[in-house]
Amino acid sequence: MESMIRRDPVEAAEWTFDLTIIGGGIYGVCALLEAGQAGLRALLVEKDDFGGATSWNSLRIVHGGLRYLQKMDYVRLRESVRERRWFLRQFPQWVQPLPCLMPLYGRGLRRPGIMAAAVRANDLLSWDRNQGLPDAWRLPAGGVVNNREILRRFPLVRQKNLKGGATWHDGKMICSQRVLMEILHRACRLGGRALNYMPAEEVVTEHGGVAALRCRDGVFDCERTFRTQAVLNCAGPWSRPLAKQLGLDEPGIFHPSLAFNLLLDCDPLSQSALAIESAEPGGRTYFTLPWNGRTLVGTEHLPAEDNTPDAAVTGAQVQTMLDNLNAAVPGWNVESSQIMRIYSGLLPAKQAGSDEITVRPVAIDHHERGGPRGLVSVCGVKFTTARLVAERAVKMIMKRAGLTRRPAVQPQGDEVMPGLDLVDPRPILEDNLSLGTREAVRQLARQEAVIRADDLVFRRTDWGADKRQAEAVLSRVRTILRD
Repeated sequence: MESMIRRDPVEAAEWTFDLTIIGGGIYGVCALLEAGQAGLRALLVEKDDFGGATSWNSLRIVHGGLRYLQKMDYVRLRESVRERRWFLRQFPQWVQPLPCLMPLYGRGLRRPGIMAAAVRANDLLSWDRNQGLPDAWRLPAGGVVNNREILRRFPLVRQKNLKGGATWHDGKMICSQRVLMEILHRACRLGGRALNYMPAEEVVTEHGGVAALRCRDGVFDCERTFRTQAVLNCAGPWSRPLAKQLGLDEPGIFHPSLAFNLLLDCDPLSQSALAIESAEPGGRTYFTLPWNGRTLVGTEHLPAEDNTPDAAVTGAQVQTMLDNLNAAVPGWNVESSQIMRIYSGLLPAKQAGSDEITVRPVAIDHHERGGPRGLVSVCGVKFTTARLVAERAVKMIMKRAGLTRRPAVQPQGDEVMPGLDLVDPRPILEDNLSLGTREAVRQLARQEAVIRADDLVFRRTDWGADKRQAEAVLSRVRTILRD
């Protein structure tokens, strides 16, 4: 099987698939991988481009679940530890250890004695966090440090009432797009097929069960029908509108909340990720992290209208976040002119109109609610646990649709990635662009189903991270691909 992500809807329409997955974000892509590992013949269809919505807008932290200790949710903590280890082990080029630091001001549970106990408990519960990892990627034990050490690592820390700080380690994605695309490559090596710009329109049923999925080909503007025994709806914020379109509205699938992060053109406050507590009691805690020489900060959570796919952020909402950050870090004085990119997306809320994120993923078997056999919808919460949720969803739909696990296809060959810096766009903007670089860009486009230049600039690389130079990069890439 090929590693290349080849967009061939004509070939796909000739097959009969065991499973078709709707949605090409991190959950859908992981489901395609898990289906391949279960020996299923699987297809993924995405209405736009792979990983272009919520998955693209994450904070890039692979969390181990320290925060779940607060509610004594040891199951979620253990799940997060295992999945963080999976990302670190599978993608060492793109996921690296991230030291974390939380200044403590003696409020509530955030007191040195309590946090010392929490960090020790976290270390005990994540005893296998380094299993199978190379030495350079091993996560050290956490602890509590004094004010002097806090000032050394975070000079702008708010010192009033400072009582030390807690330390631990998580993971950081250097380029989340590459993580998603490499998972997709692996799924294709196991026999999976993936089609971007292929919105689903209708589930075709026979004898009470799924028989096919009818789609609209957004490239050739024609109808495509793919025979399949089961459909897994992983459309994220579009899960409910899609289910409703298919005549299976389920309000509990996804209640949206707006979440956004900011990429700032300023030096990192620290080489550690910082959990910055609001200056006002009861305020939000923000994370800042050093990211490719800049500062990434988030996450702001806000209510959103139920059943909306709109993740637009207003200037007032951004300014409120900046004001909160400047109050929490005296002397930082970050301004809106320093914003390189706003990453905004929709996450599932506990209930309609809430900004509180749901605790557990949602999985709905539509057959139990009057729909066809073999149709399941699943919505997850975190990038970190996407693979685990996908694994469980695939097992669930196999059971419901009567699919049998088979030996996985033996993957053949490794993908040969072109010699390009997929994070730094400056080489692409050089006046005298070499023929080798031009061909490497074309090779990447061929290997990864690039339909438009912005697919490559935003969703295969991080060349478009800085909105101020994104148009220049797009123009150069369009010229290369056109040539």
